[in-house]
Amino acid sequence: MGVREYWRFDPTGELFTPALVGERLVDGVYRELPVFEDAVGVLRRHSAVFGLDICVLPGLELRLYDPAAGEWLRTHQETADALRSSETARREAETARRAEAAARRVAEAENDRLRAQLRQLRRQ
Repeated sequence: MGVREYWRFDPTGELFTPALVGERLVDGVYRELPVFEDAVGVLRRHSAVFGLDICVLPGLELRLYDPAAGEWLRTHQETADALRSSETARREAETARRAEAAARRVAEAENDRLRAQLRQLRRQ
């Protein structure tokens, strides 16, 4: 099919060892890409196609790492949590803005009432 890289991940750790296997197409033949275990037990290999490190954390969690940015890509759950948190913060900010606007209107109405009262006192 001509796919330049091919990756397999065994989330159970029972089908093949190591749990991550990569192959790159070279001259029409797939050649296995050795996967390395780093100092903290993460299996990893850089994908030239993705520009990312494909990693398996201890506990058999598949993650992607961006070496250019020096950070892990968010998982679906992390993205959903961040979105919920952002939406909650947005709603709280909107509620605070509305409360501030209401307080300003009350203060302005009180100010107008006091000015009118002062004008009336000056006329007497």
